[in-house]
Amino acid sequence: MRLAWNIKTKLIISYMMVTLFILVLMNTYFLFAPRSLIFSSKRLSLSQHVLVVEAALLNTEKLTVETVSAALEKTSSESYFIRIYDENLTQLYSNETADVPLSPIVEADVAGYLQQALQRQNVTISRFADETFFTTILVPIERPGAVRGIILLSEADTEQGAIIVQLKSEIQRITVITALAALVLVSLVIWTIMRRITSILRAVVSVREGDYNYLIALSGQDELSDLASEFNLLTRRLRETESARLRFVADASHELKTPLASIRVLADSILQNEDMDRETVTEFVHDISNETQRLTGTAEGLMRLARMDKNSSIPFEFANTEMYDVVSGVVRQLLPTAQKAYVTLDFAGDRGCIVLGNADALRGVVFNLVENAIKYNGQGGSVLVKLERGIDTTRLTVTDTGEGVPAEHIEHIFERFYRVEMARSRKKGGSGLGLSIAYEAVALHKGRIRAENNAEGHGMTFTVTLPLVAGKN
Repeated sequence: MRLAWNIKTKLIISYMMVTLFILVLMNTYFLFAPRSLIFSSKRLSLSQHVLVVEAALLNTEKLTVETVSAALEKTSSESYFIRIYDENLTQLYSNETADVPLSPIVEADVAGYLQQALQRQNVTISRFADETFFTTILVPIERPGAVRGIILLSEADTEQGAIIVQLKSEIQRITVITALAALVLVSLVIWTIMRRITSILRAVVSVREGDYNYLIALSGQDELSDLASEFNLLTRRLRETESARLRFVADASHELKTPLASIRVLADSILQNEDMDRETVTEFVHDISNETQRLTGTAEGLMRLARMDKNSSIPFEFANTEMYDVVSGVVRQLLPTAQKAYVTLDFAGDRGCIVLGNADALRGVVFNLVENAIKYNGQGGSVLVKLERGIDTTRLTVTDTGEGVPAEHIEHIFERFYRVEMARSRKKGGSGLGLSIAYEAVALHKGRIRAENNAEGHGMTFTVTLPLVAGKN
């Protein structure tokens, strides 16, 4: 379960990181943004009031305790803490009776701030402490060529400080609720995902151990459901493949065992019967030769099928191939066989049917279809081979007037070692692999092959469709 644990860990970390990011954002942005806005508003308000104080002191020739007090007497400054210093940093005025405390931070280092103001610098200090917004401005009172004095103006706002404290409390409460909800949600999501992944993993283990009947039952429309559906399709394919493999092994064993048994019986008969006449011995040897040919044909058919497998290490060589030459060559080759069986063999075809393929494999397809049409025909029957060129495909049809195949067997005739009638097929010398080889060869050329009984009720028609080479149609 190491893989499942790794996925679980990654999911937990991912969800926790996202949740942590959201919580940190809530506790920073939503607190600092309002505070920044409040400080900006305070600085603007103080800057405007400083202008009022400066205007009151503008007409004062010399800054003294009396002149400053008189100038500021008419100034509405109850909401602010005001101090006036001269150029020697001597305090000339302070509204100490105002119910506005000076920021402890400013008070602790007021001398340093005054020195900065003497350098003709405006100094602004904004702090939030003890649930209060403290804003202080130090502005030099200038005269041509020198500084006459310094205005220190400060404000302490506890009302908006209380709002920020309440907002902070609410955000913290929301943070706790969000964290708990995220934890529950993450646990539920991860548990659901891991349960589904575990179900798939359990199915993989079962199939790996050979249980091809194991299917995953996952509902939903997500990727894991799609994965489960694909896995079930794969399992069904494996089950069909395993069934086909077992059937193939049984059929192949039977196909090989039958001629071997015949050869052994015939050989034993010759060895055990010393008085057997030469004519009988010759007949037995001829039968042994026929059985050997059957074995050879079966082995060669299996080799061809193995070579056509897509995982084969022996690739086919493909080249532009004229199907007219392939089909006409096969028809000429089998014409004597047709004449010997008293079957009429005709061919009609279009030239220019060029496909990208392996000439030997295509010749094998045509040979098998035409040979079967002759072999399973009757005396006086006929076989018509047609090659037609379409827009982007070429179509080969082989039509006979023979015995045909019962409808229930047609869908199985391309299976390996499948025979409609075992006795009839053995008598005709078939190995049960010819149509399988033809089917695999056509598929290898990205074509299609199908079989159907003729409408008249006599004989069959095999149709092979292959793609033409682009630019050659």
